[in-house]
Amino acid sequence: MDSKSVKEIILVAAACLIAGIICGLVLMFTGLADGVLDGLFGYRAQSEKFAETAPINFEESASDEYAAASSYDDDYEAGELEQASPAAAAEEPSPEELQEADDHAALLKDFAIDPNTTEDYGNCLDPAKYKYYGSDIGEFSFFYPADLFCDVMVDDTQDQRDYGMHMRTITFYGSAGTELSYSVYRRTDGRSLDDAVETVHDFENSIFYDLSDVLVAASDDKGGRLVLTGTEDSSGQKRVYDLIKISDEYLYRMVSLKPLYRSDDERLKYAYVTENEYRMCGFSGSAKQPRSYSEYLEEND
Repeated sequence: MDSKSVKEIILVAAACLIAGIICGLVLMFTGLADGVLDGLFGYRAQSEKFAETAPINFEESASDEYAAASSYDDDYEAGELEQASPAAAAEEPSPEELQEADDHAALLKDFAIDPNTTEDYGNCLDPAKYKYYGSDIGEFSFFYPADLFCDVMVDDTQDQRDYGMHMRTITFYGSAGTELSYSVYRRTDGRSLDDAVETVHDFENSIFYDLSDVLVAASDDKGGRLVLTGTEDSSGQKRVYDLIKISDEYLYRMVSLKPLYRSDDERLKYAYVTENEYRMCGFSGSAKQPRSYSEYLEEND
């Protein structure tokens, strides 16, 4: 082998050695770079976390979408596609709710109450138009201004309450806040009329606000009677006319709640209707007949 061939072999070996060194350096620096990225940004951790999630099979996904689309087309062509119910569709009332609505409609009709009535005391100035309610419970009867109200409720629940055994309560409601209720209780207190009147008087004063006595008759030929006026509560937004009759067997009660009047004309109409409610109540004990509104104005205007 001549000297020229030996030099060529040495050069080739040197070149291979240099190439190997260069590759090693590249690999070393690549690993170092990965480590730096791991330390600074957590890149490898994020990559490994992503790799842990189940891979998406795009072929299966595409196949499922196609199958769904094909099924939709088949249903549509066959006319079998179900229509979705509107999300906001109202639920059908239950049989109980339907029966309750029918019963309430019958109650309104029985008491001649129009649910569309707008509260107006000007419609109640003729006592001849008042409606009569009678019962088989003692003196529990009365005339009421039906044209004033838009609703009525009847409670026939028999249970023990503050005034005795509750027998019946009838309550009328006006659209602007007027309420008129009539109640009857079977007495269970065992007190004398004098004691019963005193006890009820104290109790009424604990319920309503700033009451004044119009009439407090402990015991006479008509039984114990109370007529009180005041407000429903401390706000004074509703005036109260409170009538109670106590007999040996029953306690009768009429409570008339009226919103504050806004004019002198309205005040007179409120007072006149209240007078009629009292005089035309079967258990009030009043011996006076209702009078016309013009007669009332002559005395009170």
